[in-house]
Amino acid sequence: MSGTPRKTTTARRKAPAAVPEPAAARFDILDELAIDAGAPVPITLRGVDADVRCSYTGEEAARFHALMAKNQIIDALDLITDGSGQALWDAVVDLPPQIVARLLNKVIQQSGLSEGELRPLSPPSAERMAGAVLSQAVDAGMASTSEKPSEPSRGGTAAT
Repeated sequence: MSGTPRKTTTARRKAPAAVPEPAAARFDILDELAIDAGAPVPITLRGVDADVRCSYTGEEAARFHALMAKNQIIDALDLITDGSGQALWDAVVDLPPQIVARLLNKVIQQSGLSEGELRPLSPPSAERMAGAVLSQAVDAGMASTSEKPSEPSRGGTAAT
């Protein structure tokens, strides 16, 4: 053995730095609802001029469908016309419900977002329905409510 002391190393070897994997590109499923159908369509409804948008992000399309599902028609019209919803509603509010539904369906169809259609409120069902459309129809004098509670439903239809 030689006379030189032997070096003992206690230092640990460093592992090679891990290279992070690049983040996976994720597909936003809401993009499936996006529509790019070009320039807005100019419309006039009983003296109200509006531009109906024809291009929407997936998020905007989802919001439109959520508003329609909640019967928030004015807000849905605002979204597709950049704020003309109340003016369009006011332009048709004095018409019979069937005509209102027909005209507003045409506006919605121009947007390219229509999935189904608005249905007019019929007097018997309008008195039992709750929600924004009924309250808007009552405020406009298109429907009325009764102080008398309705009969509980037995799950049948008018034909049974």
